[in-house]
This record gives sequence, structure tokens and C-alpha cells, in this order.
Amino acid sequence: MQFKQLMLVGIITTAGCVTVTDIPDNHPQAMADSRIDLGLGYLSQGNMNKARENLYRAARHAPDYARSQLALAHYLDQVGETEKARHVYLQARLDHPENGDVLNNFGTFLCKHGDYLSADTLFNQALQRPDYNQPAATLENAALCANKSGNQKQAIHYLDRSLNYDPSQATAWLALTRMQLAAGNTEDARNTLRGFSQRFGNPKAVQQLWLEVNAAWGRHKKTSAERRLLLK
Repeated sequence: MQFKQLMLVGIITTAGCVTVTDIPDNHPQAMADSRIDLGLGYLSQGNMNKARENLYRAARHAPDYARSQLALAHYLDQVGETEKARHVYLQARLDHPENGDVLNNFGTFLCKHGDYLSADTLFNQALQRPDYNQPAATLENAALCANKSGNQKQAIHYLDRSLNYDPSQATAWLALTRMQLAAGNTEDARNTLRGFSQRFGNPKAVQQLWLEVNAAWGRHKKTSAERRLLLK
């Protein structure tokens, strides 16, 4: 089943083309943001030494700043420093217990490392925050985590909710269709794929999925008809 990877929020680039030398020393968060943007850029390029240098500098500029903490924890996790990353996430949660980005990102970390129940708790805590602006991403994370833990019913529930918040995510529509099909919910799978088609058309890539859904739907209808005959 195709599905997006767990999504981090709150650490994407915000500072544009501002360089560190453009920022006065009395603006520690702005200086941290610039270092974070540089660090994450280097991380995406695979330059781990430069990423480390800039993300640790960001943490020194603003050690209690949630974005500094989340970026550093993400870097540490990427380079295999799992326990150090866990410590930074725990500190971020202690410093910012009601920050939805912290709750979501710590949840993605825990899910990645197999602590599905704790991850689910954090995702739901993020969703309960009235000022949290990434519910669709967190619900997709919760769905992926539930699916990894073997709880297919809960995964379907989360992914369905995610599409209510952001129906523009084509991959989520297709993932939900496949989940419903695997669970034997052929009518739901058919309706979901129909919803996808209404929004995105019928690209060649989903034609095989339509064949699978329609075949399952046909088997379902045949079985239902046979059961009705037996009951007569």
C-alpha cells in the first residue's frame, strides 16, 4: 500500500534568503531561524557536518525556542543518535507542553521507533489544541502509525478525518481506498475512489486500482445475492 511518510511540521524554511550576518545579535530567535534554515538545507543535501554545525548554533542562540529544539531533534534522529533525539524531544515537550508542532513531531519520532501507543496519544493531544493549524498532517501521521501497529480500523478512521480537513491530498484518497479494500469494505472503497475521480480525474496510474475495486465490488454483490437466496 502506498502512503506518504510521517510528516514533521513547524520546522520548514521560514527565513527566505536572509543571512546570519543580516540579523542583529539582540534577535536570538531570528538568528536561530536563519541557522535552522541553513542547517535543514544542508541536511536535505546530505551534508551532515554543515547541518550539525548550523543546528547546534541555532540551539545556542535560542535553546528554549521550539523550532530550534525540533530541528535539532530531527537532525539527531536522522544521524542515528536516537537517545539524544529523544532527550531533545522530551525537553521540547517540557518547555512547550501545549505546542501542537512539538506534540506532532515527537509523535512521529515515537511512531518511527515503534512506540505506537504513545505516538497516538501525542497526535491526539496535538489535535485537541484549538490553535493548531496542521490537523490534516497529524491525522495522516496517526493513520500511518495505526496502520503500522496493525490497527487497520483506526487507520481508516484517521485517514477519513484527514480528508475532511484537506481533500486536496490525492495520495491520501488512494491510500484510504486501498485500506478500505484490504479491510473488505468494498462499498466504502468504491465511494472513496469515486471521490478521488471527481477531484482528480482518472489518471492511468489508478486504472488498475479501479479494476481491483470493481472486481471486489462484483464479488461482494454476488455473495450478497447468494446469501439472500439461501435465506428465502
